[in-house]
Amino acid sequence: MAKPRGRVLLAEDNADLRALLQVSLSAEGHEVVSVASGLELISCFLACPFVDVVISDVRMPELNGLEVLERFRCVDAKTPFILITAFGNRSLHEEAHRLGANAVLDKPFDPDELGDLVRRLVLREGSSPGQRR
Repeated sequence: MAKPRGRVLLAEDNADLRALLQVSLSAEGHEVVSVASGLELISCFLACPFVDVVISDVRMPELNGLEVLERFRCVDAKTPFILITAFGNRSLHEEAHRLGANAVLDKPFDPDELGDLVRRLVLREGSSPGQRR
């Protein structure tokens, strides 16, 4: 069975983790566009809004992941959004879900766990890359 492929927009300010996640998700067959900040994520999405899954770190410069999620949901209520954080607690998880996050992963996590989650979200949406909007 072929792996579902999606277009993934990834925001992570740690360059090493960003590269690791990009390689891991690309190996799964996904097209990954990665950026280093929340502001870059918003700009990238506005320039090319056809994505299947958005992944954002919570603590980043300029805009944090919760701020990005809140702004993102104003223009797109459907695209799956995953937050990743090294500072997860119950309050953050609740706020993320209230704002519309599909999932919150606490660091450290296995990149395969993220890959499985992305795969499930792409399958659930039943789309080919960038075709949902």
